[in-house]
Amino acid sequence: MKDAIKLLLSLQDKDLDVDRLKAELASIPGKITGLKSDIQSAKKALEDAKSELTHLQLAKKQKELDLDAQESAVRKHSNELNSVKTNEAYRALVGEIEKAKQDKSALEDQILQNMEQTDQATRVWKEKESGSKSHEAGLINRISELENKAKEIEQTLAVKATEREQALAALPNNLSDQDNKLSCESCSRIVYLEEVPAA
Repeated sequence: MKDAIKLLLSLQDKDLDVDRLKAELASIPGKITGLKSDIQSAKKALEDAKSELTHLQLAKKQKELDLDAQESAVRKHSNELNSVKTNEAYRALVGEIEKAKQDKSALEDQILQNMEQTDQATRVWKEKESGSKSHEAGLINRISELENKAKEIEQTLAVKATEREQALAALPNNLSDQDNKLSCESCSRIVYLEEVPAA
């Protein structure tokens, strides 16, 4: 009787090991999916930083073109001053020159602000790019580790299942009449109930 109980306890331990390994194996795909999602998020953040940098560079180019247009307007109106015949036309040209100079000054300020923003965006992009490569490499290594762990667990499960079958085969056939055990009707597992000593 005692030998049969020891065999039952051994079988129960093997069942618990198999269940633990199956649960661990089942959790690995979710972990891998999460890591792949982290990689995609990092790539998206890098793309967003690059897009922001490109947008700022294009805006700077456009403002430089606008500045060239204002400088051309100032030169054109300055040259026209010499050919003006009336005071009224002269004052109108001087007003246009002043407005063009004010617009030019505002554009220069905007270009300076844009250059500062571009420098900041460049730093952010370079930081994300260098950090992203090492972070992605670490995540890829972690995914590889999890895949290898899954293979190891599958191999261990095969061994444990064989051990379980051997332990099950070693059980005596007349266990159904013994006390202190339960049989699960859905999975056919046999569980020994230890007696708790009276306090």
